[in-house]
Amino acid sequence: MSSLKEEIMLRKAKNIFKLSALQLQISKGFIELSMKNIKSIQSISLWFKNKNY
Repeated sequence: MSSLKEEIMLRKAKNIFKLSALQLQISKGFIELSMKNIKSIQSISLWFKNKNY
């Protein structure tokens, strides 16, 4: 009986780990996107500074 409970617990733990790994990948993607946005905003503001607006 205990081995069945352990099996269920192990499966739950694996699923939780898969979910958290997926969430990490998603948040990494969002961070990379926002970094790109920041870089493009910086380049745009530099362009405006060079144009003397």
